[in-house]
Amino acid sequence: MLSKLVVLLFVLLFFLEQAKYAEGASERDDVIKGLLDKVAKSQIKETVPYDFPFNFYKQKGVFPSNIRLNFVGSPEDTLIRREFKIFDNNAFVTLWVSSILLETVRFNKAAQPSDEQMLNAIQAVYTYHDKNFLDHNETRLVFWPQTYNETAGTWSCAPLNLDKTVAMGEEFFVLAEKMFKDLDLKKFASKIAEFIQSIVDSVAAFYIPADFDDTFVNIGLGSLLKNYQSVSRQPYLSWLSNNTNNVQSAVKALKEYSYKPFSSSSGNSYIDPRTYFYLRKFLQKSHGTGQLFLVTTWVESLNESRAKYYKKYRMPFNINNVDLTVSANVLYGLTAAVLSDMQDPNSWFDEEVQMIYLNTTSLVMYEISNNFSSRPDLALTYYPSVFNFYWFTSRILNLLNLCDQLPYPVMQTVREIMRSIMYGVGTEFILKQATMQDNYIFFDDFLGVNDTDEFGKPVNHGDDRISSTSMAINALFYIWSNASSGQLSPNVPDNVQDTLVRACDWLTDEALSDKLEHMSVFFSGSVKTGDDLPPLFPANFIQRVNGSAILHKNSTNFDDVITAVTGLIPEDKYQELLNEPFFGYKISYDFHGYNSEGDYFPFWSSDTFTYAACICFSTVSV
Repeated sequence: MLSKLVVLLFVLLFFLEQAKYAEGASERDDVIKGLLDKVAKSQIKETVPYDFPFNFYKQKGVFPSNIRLNFVGSPEDTLIRREFKIFDNNAFVTLWVSSILLETVRFNKAAQPSDEQMLNAIQAVYTYHDKNFLDHNETRLVFWPQTYNETAGTWSCAPLNLDKTVAMGEEFFVLAEKMFKDLDLKKFASKIAEFIQSIVDSVAAFYIPADFDDTFVNIGLGSLLKNYQSVSRQPYLSWLSNNTNNVQSAVKALKEYSYKPFSSSSGNSYIDPRTYFYLRKFLQKSHGTGQLFLVTTWVESLNESRAKYYKKYRMPFNINNVDLTVSANVLYGLTAAVLSDMQDPNSWFDEEVQMIYLNTTSLVMYEISNNFSSRPDLALTYYPSVFNFYWFTSRILNLLNLCDQLPYPVMQTVREIMRSIMYGVGTEFILKQATMQDNYIFFDDFLGVNDTDEFGKPVNHGDDRISSTSMAINALFYIWSNASSGQLSPNVPDNVQDTLVRACDWLTDEALSDKLEHMSVFFSGSVKTGDDLPPLFPANFIQRVNGSAILHKNSTNFDDVITAVTGLIPEDKYQELLNEPFFGYKISYDFHGYNSEGDYFPFWSSDTFTYAACICFSTVSV
């Protein structure tokens, strides 16, 4: 009799657990529907012309994002960070939101976006193909829309709303002052003046060339669309009509503009001094092992940047750099293009591209293993969110894990390198960032974590908590899931599974909540503090854009100054240089976080990007 009661009890507990699971699954399904609805409704349905202060320009098909400033501290700082923003049209958010939607369908067919949604996004992204090279049958993407400069005969890329607003000159200041007065924000006058001046000062830095990030994220999107044809064929055909030669074109540029530090006869040996600062230990480790080719950010050389300096088509600070997030996105684009058999990989995945692929993977894994050389602000140059970086990187490993036997030996090598780091140090890093509260787990990056209340007491507003938690979930899931089934691998560690369960439960409650902000930091300026300027770092190449020497090294106007490192600087010599002042400044080379007192920087945020990132947690089966 007792044994029958025990069996009955176990059966009852089993059904209770199943009922609890079904209730949780139903609740999560409702959240997913709500998130999909938020993303769909946010997409710009018709183009809105610029009419400041009533309307910012909004391009049909893009997903929204905003330019903000990372003010930190008092309630006034919090208000400005949250409320003052300029709508931005760019390729990056639209590419990523579209990619996330397609990634989700890979594991969850119920999360399918509409064809209209995808087609509008694809057509919008097409307008970001660099118009300076369309006649040359080359596909390069720019971050912002381009306008034609008749005087220079060049298509210039810039954030249009920011550019147009600042071009209003004094009228902009008058209208802004009136608007702030009407909103009864006079007591914030000094902070608002700083905000406006920061906008004005930043404009010149944003006339940029094409970049490898958008270019290869677009290739990754094309691969996803190609694999999506079993669901819907039209979006891929639309993308293909505008990208017939994009992989071969992008790879050709990748080889032409890669960083080659050990090639003394090449102009590709010059690099941003900030990149060299964090990268030099890897370079020293790699020296003597053969040539080293690394992915750069900009599709432009030093000499091309000189020539186009006055045409508003040049690299920031006139020199290229190595950004690990850009590197990860290029690696994903190459991996996806090979595995989806885009444009005959045997014709373009040649020895040099494979060297870039292997060398760049080695760099990214080295920096993960070494805490970004203690300078994440330099290593993640334009993309400061460490959780975004980890998800972008984990996607590569998840894709490589799709195949038992990969088509090229170098891909097998890359997979083994990534497994050894991402299953170990990479996973450990993410887990260490977790915060446990009331049986839940969430993740914070840096937005709002160092604020104060009206009495000056510390308060953590967690403005990027929803975004960071979703990306941490995505990263862990992509590292530890079976790429084909979407199920967690049998060998997933208990602490990873526990973290995923608790974080998914937290996100189910908070993803659509109004208690927290849905801000994200998907992009930023490269300068986070006054100590981040390239001329303040050791360099062995210093001259003006026109080639003339710098006679007075106490100038603070660096706009036409080129400072770079070419080749290798012996470490003992480099240590001596670190103790010398540059242009009259002696700075600290330590990283003090993104919320340093008195410093603030522009960043790009998108609630839609956050909502989309949250959708991916529907794929997590725990």
